[in-house]
Amino acid sequence: NTQRIYTFGDQGTSFNRTLESYLEAPETIRIQKGKSYSFYPYKRGAFLNKWLKNLTDLEEACFELAPEGVGIYIYLKKKFNGKTRRLSLADVGYGTTPLVSMLVRIELMICEYLQKEDTKGVLFIEEPESNLHPNLQAKLAEMFADAITNYPIKFVLETHSEYLIRKLQTIVATKNVSADDISIYYMANPDAQKRAINEPQIKQIKIKETGGLTAKFGTGFFDESTILSTELFRR
Repeated sequence: NTQRIYTFGDQGTSFNRTLESYLEAPETIRIQKGKSYSFYPYKRGAFLNKWLKNLTDLEEACFELAPEGVGIYIYLKKKFNGKTRRLSLADVGYGTTPLVSMLVRIELMICEYLQKEDTKGVLFIEEPESNLHPNLQAKLAEMFADAITNYPIKFVLETHSEYLIRKLQTIVATKNVSADDISIYYMANPDAQKRAINEPQIKQIKIKETGGLTAKFGTGFFDESTILSTELFRR
């Protein structure tokens, strides 16, 4: 939920607890010797602010303890006529809240696993495209690709976004991510009577090195736009 202050204690949500953990993470992380990452040391918030800026018109996220000691304020920096102002998260629109929440959680996992040896964190995200413009849904794919390529983190994403899938295909085709790093599982209707003949409920689909798919999605996903356009043309 969008709040002006995210309180501590039992009354808080999972996001409140994530914020607490984020502020407890070290501000500077010394990467262990032997790691192949290009940055050293790592500054907490680097990934978060990079993608907040790439995905929105915001410059930076700031997290501050409330003077009363009961919670955390979230401020976002934004430029107006060449001047930078700080806005409360509650004042920048509801769609920004889930995006900031997701970026904070990814950042927290990056900070955690950069300090571990030879292991990667796995983050499950449900519908990351919620409340986002189609263009931003596609850009999310670039953000996930950056994370899995440059940081010790992997994702399991549940999505209905055609734009996210198409952008992942493009990213593989341009060699920014290996085809072996992405696998798609298409979930069809659990009722076999409502699926095509011999179509399994769960189908694995890989992205080829050229960006193509090894199997077709079920009806109503990629083809829905074409169906509607054809119907409109006929009228």
